[in-house]
Amino acid sequence: MKKAGMDTSAGVDLPKLLEWKFKFERDTGRAEAEKKFAGLVREGDDGFVDKEEAQRRKAVADAVIRELDLEERVGAVVPIEAVTNRVAAQYAAVRERFFAIPLAVCQDLIAQEDPQVIAARIRREVDDALEDLDEAAAGALG
Repeated sequence: MKKAGMDTSAGVDLPKLLEWKFKFERDTGRAEAEKKFAGLVREGDDGFVDKEEAQRRKAVADAVIRELDLEERVGAVVPIEAVTNRVAAQYAAVRERFFAIPLAVCQDLIAQEDPQVIAARIRREVDDALEDLDEAAAGALG
């Protein structure tokens, strides 16, 4: 993130981080594809493509767009915004649930002196929280 110029000194906004990551991966993939397929581009000495090549490129682009549209309709792909919003909501739920753990265990552990008992109780709360979050995630998918 630092190499990309992201300022993380005040924390990181998760949706912005995820959006940046998706854009980074897309741009990296685009650059790799341009390198890989550069030899297939037929350009004249003046840098312009002829009408036939332009029509061919347009037909290919239209076909790719139709394929992506179909994949989105059948659920094979989803818009980046939907994914970032969903993941951000899930992380918010995880954060909220974990921040509730100290209040849930403090009365039970206030007089406890055995570190193993304390650790086991906290671990049980973490496990319960993760199970609840797993059930909620499974319900959201099904």
